[in-house]
Amino acid sequence: MAAELSFLHRLLNWNKKSAPETVDTEQYAEAFGQFKKLLLELYQIRIQAKTANRLPINLRAKSTNFGTSPERAALYFDDLTIESEDVATEIDKILNTHQRLLLIGDPGAGKTTILLFAAINILMDENREQKLPLILNLATWQKDREFKEWYAQSIAHTYSLSPVFVEELLRRNAVVPFFDGYDEVAEDSQEDCFQKMAGYFGDQRSRQFIVSSRKKEYAAVNADAPVYVEIEVQPLLLAQIQKALFENGQTHAGDLALLYALDRDEYLGKAVEVPFYLNTVSFLFGKGERTLTDFRFTADSTEGRQEELVAIFMKEQVPEEREKKYLSFLAGKMNEENFLIFELGSLQPRWCGKWWRKPNNYAQLIGLIVGLGWKLFYGILVYLAISILILIGVLLLDSEIRTADIKLWRWKHITSKWKFILSDITGGFLIILFFGPIALASVFEGRFVLAYTLGILLLINCAYSISRHGSSTIFLLHLSNPYQRFQATFSTSFWIIPTFYISAISLGLLFAYLGPLKQTLPILQSYPFWIVTLILAILFTTFPLFSSQLPQHFLLRLILYLENKLPLRLVTFLDRQTDQHIFEDTRRTIKGKKQRGASWRFRHKILQDYFAKMPTNPHNRSKP
Repeated sequence: MAAELSFLHRLLNWNKKSAPETVDTEQYAEAFGQFKKLLLELYQIRIQAKTANRLPINLRAKSTNFGTSPERAALYFDDLTIESEDVATEIDKILNTHQRLLLIGDPGAGKTTILLFAAINILMDENREQKLPLILNLATWQKDREFKEWYAQSIAHTYSLSPVFVEELLRRNAVVPFFDGYDEVAEDSQEDCFQKMAGYFGDQRSRQFIVSSRKKEYAAVNADAPVYVEIEVQPLLLAQIQKALFENGQTHAGDLALLYALDRDEYLGKAVEVPFYLNTVSFLFGKGERTLTDFRFTADSTEGRQEELVAIFMKEQVPEEREKKYLSFLAGKMNEENFLIFELGSLQPRWCGKWWRKPNNYAQLIGLIVGLGWKLFYGILVYLAISILILIGVLLLDSEIRTADIKLWRWKHITSKWKFILSDITGGFLIILFFGPIALASVFEGRFVLAYTLGILLLINCAYSISRHGSSTIFLLHLSNPYQRFQATFSTSFWIIPTFYISAISLGLLFAYLGPLKQTLPILQSYPFWIVTLILAILFTTFPLFSSQLPQHFLLRLILYLENKLPLRLVTFLDRQTDQHIFEDTRRTIKGKKQRGASWRFRHKILQDYFAKMPTNPHNRSKP
């Protein structure tokens, strides 16, 4: 059915010309203001999720040339002194002075947290009210891509923006990109990434950006970041940690126990110099007022203690082996396809096995059993029914699942795009001129099945033209519902259902009026007429549903559940993992009511890598 619907869609749109979608000043200003307000809220939510609302310790940083060639450092880097203890504010100041900077540090050192705080500073700065700091992950970069294309697509996907709005933001130089996670770029694409980045931004110092990377991974690359200054995030000082624990211990008893544990466990004291592990162990000590002896650490190194902390955290927060297997599969796919933000639309048919593509094997077996136990005739029917059902499933999942842009229909667009609408209507008349003699002859002879079908198609074609050119893409979409993209795609095509039934009834009455009634009534009792009407009714009634790709999505979910890769109630599972501090999501509290999540990411890349490397991950079992 998917193939037939695709053909029908092409048939209806054979003569379409693309009308350029323009951005007026009022529309841009409204979307920009809403987006800026939403950004501030999202960044604050992410900071709370990363720190679990505990231990607000100021991070430290220093100027460095680590991993950068001496030649570039001598030519481009200036002497830099970091004066403030507020690193985020200092980073903001350096960005204004030096325009482009590289932020490096060890895993979990707090690089992304610094970027979040720096982004909030920009959003709250009245002198830069026309700038948007957007945190983009470089993990999705692939070699030989055009940087401009990747850049625009990354912004649109990460922040749920219309491509039209993104193009306008880039044209106005309104984006200050914070490129996070350079170390996550594939090894054979790292040098290419820096080269394309340098080529895109050029030597115009007014085009600011930040690149962040893990320290060791950046030093291993045979290319320099196209920046003018380099900053290294420093480990936390034990004295600094102890002071924060003592102050926080007045309200959190677990932090006093942790403070005592740091004095007694040397490796634990070294492990928590990395903010991620400090937040993790603070969270663990805060559960049940535990002490050091409750954890029974055995490792004799700092790295070993850090691994133990993650293992204990995972064991307590995700106790079920089945849930660990689900998270392992999801993390493995996210690493494999290089993305960090998961939506329901991220699920694709390539994620499941190939057994469902072989319907006859299962249909023959079931048909044989039914046939032997009942009657051979019924066995054949069962065989055919199952074959057809699975074949429909194969057709539905034969291509990538993609949702359409969300549209808003407005009268004012009709007047501005009347030329394109006229072009569509002209194309419809060309069809009439081509089929006109046959259609008219069939009407007056009483066999108007052809004319009836053509009439419906032409009317739907005209309605589609008005709908298409009268619609504009919604620039900003806050996903407050996990199925919002699917539902919006359904709404975009819903117009075709009332259009079909109104056209069918109107044309039926018109043909009855044009032709003699005594000649029309027998036709209404003929099988060809009702078969054609039924086929058209099924096609046009189900078209919006299948164009939304909801059936494909739910069928894919069922297959992944049967393969024991993901739970059937996926959204409930992901929300529960967010409550367990495994994920971050976009849930907001509006009027005292917390909304459901619509997109999810692992709280830290360390957690994502932990699950991706688990033995339960099928990708790991296949490796030598």
